[in-house]
Amino acid sequence: MINEQLQVSIYHDIDRPAAIWDSLVQSPCIYAFQTRPWLSTWQNTIGKAHGVAPFIIVFKKGQNTALFPLGKKKVRFGALSSTMLIWLGYGVSDYAAPIFSNETNFDMVELFAHLKNIAKKEHCCAIYLDRIPKFWADGTPLIFAKALLALPFGHRLHYSAHAMQLSQDPLMRLNTKERAHLRRAKRRLSEAGTLSFIIAGDKSLRERLTHTMIAFKQERFRQIKVHDNFADPAFRNFYIQASQNDNIPAHICALMLNKNPLAVHWGLSCPPRLYYLMPAFDTENYSSLSTGNLLLVKLLEYCAENDYQLIDFANGDEPYKEKWCDIELPLYELYIPANLAGWFIALFGSALESIKRSALAPHLKQMAQFLKLSM
Repeated sequence: MINEQLQVSIYHDIDRPAAIWDSLVQSPCIYAFQTRPWLSTWQNTIGKAHGVAPFIIVFKKGQNTALFPLGKKKVRFGALSSTMLIWLGYGVSDYAAPIFSNETNFDMVELFAHLKNIAKKEHCCAIYLDRIPKFWADGTPLIFAKALLALPFGHRLHYSAHAMQLSQDPLMRLNTKERAHLRRAKRRLSEAGTLSFIIAGDKSLRERLTHTMIAFKQERFRQIKVHDNFADPAFRNFYIQASQNDNIPAHICALMLNKNPLAVHWGLSCPPRLYYLMPAFDTENYSSLSTGNLLLVKLLEYCAENDYQLIDFANGDEPYKEKWCDIELPLYELYIPANLAGWFIALFGSALESIKRSALAPHLKQMAQFLKLSM
């Protein structure tokens, strides 16, 4: 099997390899972010707005297939401008990986060599692959991730994702004081009106709650003074379109007081896994009553009652995840330089990421703000 010739096909339209792609994602090991409807919606909104051109690579070896959902994007590093191959779906997809019919039947070193040669022929300086999980969704090891760690250069642990097993009452993860606070909050809200937990079924409610989630998020970003992705209309359009797409398993729920949402969650339902992606709450009304936590508890209770086994809190190291999560999933990144500019970008990108994660990062940020104010 390993001696069979590797055949390569390249597609510049997401829908052209639809039959191949859709057959590959039937496997239980696939993450929701790897599906064609998800990435097609991304391409039609964020990808198109950001100048990303689809570049889907399909490798065939006998009866075995590997699909890399990539895109071409122009990037700038200081005065240097070049084109890179990257995963489709950045900004909204917490995991990314090639999709295999049978991963064990591919020589990963051979795949890496072909990827590099393709990048050279396409005049791309490098291939940048990030958010690569150590394990597939079903818990089996990702051979591609193990292989990239054996490369002599360009790989690193990027960050981690977190999840929780639904094996006990979710409230038991809270201490006595926290549980008492939630009981008081629930009682006070119930005194103000009818408190309810809803899951959006029809498209009009899904769209309404998506708009509410975005508004709550933007207000929160403004308050804590962090970057607001939703300032970009393409990001807003992505979530709105995804909420209306019957082929995307969006799970949108809310904690309601009478007819007004106090907290909203926008996620994905792929039993036995639920992706906890975009929680948001009203920061102007009842914000001291932990409406976000009340919604999370109701959602966890719903999942336990409906045979979900895993709540995937996705990537990021937000402090609240330590309370709820008992599983950590390493995520890796990889640069495959194709020319001298690619080597420079790989070194520059790795160094910049190291600085961001170092103890000096807060001090450098303060210095930059001071210099900006002084100019």
